[in-house]
Amino acid sequence: MFAAQPHPFSEVEWLDAISVVAPQVNARGEHNWPFDQALPVDVRLFSYKRIPELQMRHHDYLEILYMFEGSARMQVLDQYFPVRRGDVVLLSSLYHRLERTNARVKVIVLFFKRDAIDSGSGMDESAEYLLPFRIQDLTFPPVISRETGIPEKILELMMQTRSFLPATTVTARLSIRTRVKMALALLVEYYAGQREQRGFLDRHEKAKERLRPLFHFLDSHYSEPVKLGQAALLVGMSKPHFVRFFRQTTGLSFAAYLRRFRISKAQSLLASTDKAISEIGLELGFCDQSHFGVVFRKFAQCSPLQYRRQARR
Repeated sequence: MFAAQPHPFSEVEWLDAISVVAPQVNARGEHNWPFDQALPVDVRLFSYKRIPELQMRHHDYLEILYMFEGSARMQVLDQYFPVRRGDVVLLSSLYHRLERTNARVKVIVLFFKRDAIDSGSGMDESAEYLLPFRIQDLTFPPVISRETGIPEKILELMMQTRSFLPATTVTARLSIRTRVKMALALLVEYYAGQREQRGFLDRHEKAKERLRPLFHFLDSHYSEPVKLGQAALLVGMSKPHFVRFFRQTTGLSFAAYLRRFRISKAQSLLASTDKAISEIGLELGFCDQSHFGVVFRKFAQCSPLQYRRQARR
């Protein structure tokens, strides 16, 4: 028998999904969630009380949905997946919507952007945490049944994450990142154990090994201009093949990966050295401090100076 929910909530904590989410979805079905710029992570409680249902939508953030009460169908493109109380659903950039199958449905959702789990340890590691989201396609089963025991653990980590929001301190942001990564690690472990996913994971490991010479090169040459043709040559591929292969393996274009990799290095230098910000920008290959600041803010949600002050506090 499925255990009673361990988390009591007052009615005021439950937001009406239709009135909150629907106005945030534009004509193209893009959903823009208003994240806190300090750390793009949020946990919300939604109830579905009335029709019309939400339109099909997609978003650039990632979502873990826990079915707290009731049952529903999750539509992903033209596929339908039943979701029962206590199940967890993983949602990425594919068009989707939740359709109620009974009168009262409540869900708890964890929203987060990919950059939220990058704390300067390197984008290659961050990509590993996001593997269950990156392998989603028409054959991917996004629902994890309550019988596996995984959803209950995910729920507990989601509620711990919620307790640290809003993330106004460095300690709160560290605590949130840690719990989100713990939840993602559970998902990676679960899907790694599924027979139908093992083939993909094996191919992914082989693909990573194919790119290893490039990763080693970037570790020691990140301050130099690295052109696409040079990167392709390092791993013995043509440029068109490398472009496709790199995106399939890392989930990013090579240019986007290189920018994020350099910002990760910048975070480390800002926290651990007394070098001037302008000097760090030049060392990382940025042509001027203004450009460095714009790119840094995009990925770190703060300026280089703000990051240095926060890290030192």
